Amino acid sequence: MLIAVDALKAGPRMHWSRIESLRNRHRGQRCVIVANGPSLNHMELGFLRREHVIGMNKIFLGFQKFGFYPRYYVAVNPKVVQQSAAQIQALNCVRFIGGHPDRAKLALLAAAGHLQTGSMDEARAHLRRAVEWGCNKRVVSQVLVASVHNVLGRAASVAGHEDRAKLHFEQSIAVANPSTDVKLLGHARSVREMTSLGLLSQAASYVSQATEKLKQPEVVAAHARAHQKVVDLEVDWLRERVVQLQKQVYATKAPVTVVKPPADMKTPSPSTATAPSADAKKFHGLHGLDRKLAAYLDYDGGYFVELGANDGVDQSNTLYFERERGWRGVLIEPILHNFLKCQSNRATNNAFFCAACVSDEYVEPYVRLTYSNLMTTPHGVDSDVADPAAHARSGAGYLQPGEKPVEVMAVARTLSSLLDEAGAPAEMGLLSLDVEGGELEVLKGLDHRSHRFRYMLVECRDPQRLANYLADAGYVLIDKISQHDYLYASR
Repeated sequence: MLIAVDALKAGPRMHWSRIESLRNRHRGQRCVIVANGPSLNHMELGFLRREHVIGMNKIFLGFQKFGFYPRYYVAVNPKVVQQSAAQIQALNCVRFIGGHPDRAKLALLAAAGHLQTGSMDEARAHLRRAVEWGCNKRVVSQVLVASVHNVLGRAASVAGHEDRAKLHFEQSIAVANPSTDVKLLGHARSVREMTSLGLLSQAASYVSQATEKLKQPEVVAAHARAHQKVVDLEVDWLRERVVQLQKQVYATKAPVTVVKPPADMKTPSPSTATAPSADAKKFHGLHGLDRKLAAYLDYDGGYFVELGANDGVDQSNTLYFERERGWRGVLIEPILHNFLKCQSNRATNNAFFCAACVSDEYVEPYVRLTYSNLMTTPHGVDSDVADPAAHARSGAGYLQPGEKPVEVMAVARTLSSLLDEAGAPAEMGLLSLDVEGGELEVLKGLDHRSHRFRYMLVECRDPQRLANYLADAGYVLIDKISQHDYLYASR
């Protein structure tokens, strides 16, 4: 029996080329289609583990009971897709979906993003899709007007017109969502955009003003809590940008002036960074991530897996555990010269792989990447980075002198296949996952029944989606240890 790929070409879940690549993949082989119904509860279905299975609709409700996992999944009923979006998204198999209930809104948001980055052709294409798929024209107008205000706010910031910039950012919030606290969110938008533009002096001044406002008696308790959360977030943005600039200074040894952050922002001083204490030398993670992990993983002889290993030292979250606690593990880095450095820098009892990890449904042999050293970004995968190329370019400060962001190809492998090849144990201590947006893509290539971790440290920009996926895989969020890094524990 053949998989009827042609009958599913209306589904937007996959690109045409990916669907076409599945044509006749199982020609001449047997395949079993399993729908869902009460009669399945009275059948022994364990034998399906050895078959090519296509699961239908809400088949995922019985995975634990049935004893098999489908290789393919199909849902064309809009109600099933809408009611079970989280469960379907978490499926670790090739999925054919008849239509996303929010595809019109998603297309509109994509259009707005392309508009702000100047990609007008892409913006127009997504806008046409949004309208064709039924997006309300009033909503279209609101989002586009908000985008224009945001662009004008950025331009005013660069020109030094801070009051005008603040007004545009507030208008951007007010047009899109008038029921929110426009002043508060407009302030946060101002700081975020100024930080992204490198205007740290102006951004720091805004944060200082907000901090002073918290001390005023007229700020009631409820509002004070909201303002404090916003200020904390703004300080995180500034701290991260300052650390990036400091790393750039130390890498190039160029005389670059870094703006002093607000007094309550605890960033390492140049003297601390250039002459670390003996204890500090043990740790290498950005924002002290490995130091924070050590409180949870306080034992010797463990096993780690690190994706985005880079050269094995710079911003490594596992080097401390290897050198100080006798751990070993798997180090995965897709960029060849960094991979070779990693092999040289780390202990020989580790397993090393030069590959980019993908989901089970990824069918191409290679992954396209924009190289930017510590911010190398994948393309064509499930990602929480809207514009991978722009994201990689924003990390150009991590490049060595003379280097430029460039597109490269890396071998595509699932994480579970690499762990099997490395002979990794079924139960491991730590998974450190930082692949600049493609974290969910990687996790969808991990067999959570065969490979478990005590803790997972995952960089993420869409925490709710990550939480939904890992909850179904048996993990619970226990800590947020930096702006984008979330720590999960196995249940």
